[in-house]
Amino acid sequence: MPLMAALLPHPAHALDVLRRFDHPHLGRVTVLTPDDWVEEVHVDAATGNVELRLLPPTKGLFDLRIIVNELVRLPPGPGMQALGRRELESYLKVSMADAVSQSVEGEVVATRFGLRRDESVYARLTDRAPPAGEFRILTQGVRLLGRRAMLFTLYSDDADGVVLKRALDVMSSFAFVG
Repeated sequence: MPLMAALLPHPAHALDVLRRFDHPHLGRVTVLTPDDWVEEVHVDAATGNVELRLLPPTKGLFDLRIIVNELVRLPPGPGMQALGRRELESYLKVSMADAVSQSVEGEVVATRFGLRRDESVYARLTDRAPPAGEFRILTQGVRLLGRRAMLFTLYSDDADGVVLKRALDVMSSFAFVG
């Protein structure tokens, strides 16, 4: 049994709490999050977008915002028409284009993540000169599950990527019931 457990994928960090919310078009949604992260859920009645915001117990460490909806119901935006598994990198490049000129990186480099790397991608940009009190690092990403999409934005200062790893674990844990 220990060999079998070693072969199974494990998240980089323990995700302690199964959180649930109801989506007006997608039914029950579940997601695993660290126990101490504070959850805020908002539903936009006009679009059906559900925004899940996750915050640390200590204010100012990061801000993770996730929009969940059917792909066809997401509000139109730059590159949204290209949101398919093969075009995820292109979508991020268009979505993050305004931030590139202020970034240390100077370009959007998309990285696939999760067990099914064909459905999930993210990119990070570091602000060269963030205003006082604002986060330095902007991470945006998207995960597709059939007709469902989860768009996320992570604002942080985690140059070591610890918060990013936890956020990617959260994104990989989304499930839909019904």
